[in-house]
Amino acid sequence: MKINEFQRSGFPVEDVTELEQRNRILARKAAEEGIVLLKNEGILPVNTKKNIALFGSGAITTVKGGTGSGDVNVRRSVSVLEGMKIAGFHITSEDWLSDYLERYQSARETWKKKLIEEAGGVDSPTFFDVYAKNPFQMPDGADISDDDIRDAETAVYVISRTTGEASDRKLEKGDYELNAHE
Repeated sequence: MKINEFQRSGFPVEDVTELEQRNRILARKAAEEGIVLLKNEGILPVNTKKNIALFGSGAITTVKGGTGSGDVNVRRSVSVLEGMKIAGFHITSEDWLSDYLERYQSARETWKKKLIEEAGGVDSPTFFDVYAKNPFQMPDGADISDDDIRDAETAVYVISRTTGEASDRKLEKGDYELNAHE
């Protein structure tokens, strides 16, 4: 089995079903009702006519579910970056985000190869244990420069973590707590 080559469960049909349409509406409603704003000091809502500098691991690699049974099979997932563009925001930090995506893809590929090697292959009976004990660490992005924020009126930094079976968050920097870069 190759990396990223596995069978997904769910409805393997091309057309969107009525059930999926109803569930999308329900999920959207639950999200709207479940969002909690801890403290708004006059920042929100942000005017869509503003130029936004968008940073952070979650901006482009947005978490849509956990690992193992916490994962979610979806036809399509929208990142924070894509959602902000759809909403009409002008994102001024595209270069930073592109650089981050390259860092992320490289780190993810290195991590996958390490897991497969340590477990003795993806079909090894120890693969899940190795996977659970070695959670992927999101790479740091480049330092944010004056050029990255020059044309922005507002900056948004999206922090992202994932967790799941046998890999709960730990109360330490870079895990549950912010790392120095964040």
